Amino acid sequence: MKYSTVIFDFDGTLVDSTAIVSSIFNSLKNEFNLENFSDKNLKQFKQKSLKDQLAEIKFPKTKLPRFIKRVHQEFGKHIDELKWCEGFPTALEKIHNQQVSLGVLSSNHKNNLEAFFALQQIELFDFVYSAPKLFSKHKHLKKIIQKFKLDQKEVLYAGDEVADIDACQKVGVDIAAVSWGFDDKKILQNADPTYLLRHPSELLPLFE
Repeated sequence: MKYSTVIFDFDGTLVDSTAIVSSIFNSLKNEFNLENFSDKNLKQFKQKSLKDQLAEIKFPKTKLPRFIKRVHQEFGKHIDELKWCEGFPTALEKIHNQQVSLGVLSSNHKNNLEAFFALQQIELFDFVYSAPKLFSKHKHLKKIIQKFKLDQKEVLYAGDEVADIDACQKVGVDIAAVSWGFDDKKILQNADPTYLLRHPSELLPLFE
């Protein structure tokens, strides 16, 4: 078996939270002086990196921490509306049955992650971590590897954004970029992930 541990992103990878995030964005537009986040915006944004997205909407970096905090607060009010991405949690159960350790590392707040898993009565994950700063995921990934004494060659991360690919490449961890999430398939492919997947079922052969 090549991988003994797989770590998942949450939003866009395990769950489809696009509609909820879009709604929250619009609800905060006056508070943060933002434009409406329409479906058209979403389609365009999916084809750009996070840094380019922030630049396009001219969002000040100084406001990011407070904005992220507010998004997470509002997100917590919609946990019961969250749905698994197609193919989950069946894929998780099959991977777990291969004696593979499962974890979560997400920019979403840990309280939101744990609330969703509790609601879904899912107890498959060995650890759940939050990386609230948008560009710090690689640091948290490194800490997880050190804390659990993991062999980074046996760790696979699954995420839906170019930022996930960048984080893994910085740490030296293989990345399964998933095309059913936020970032467009083309921009993911251009970032040179280890794997580019179209459906959660394509994860399974990586552990057999």
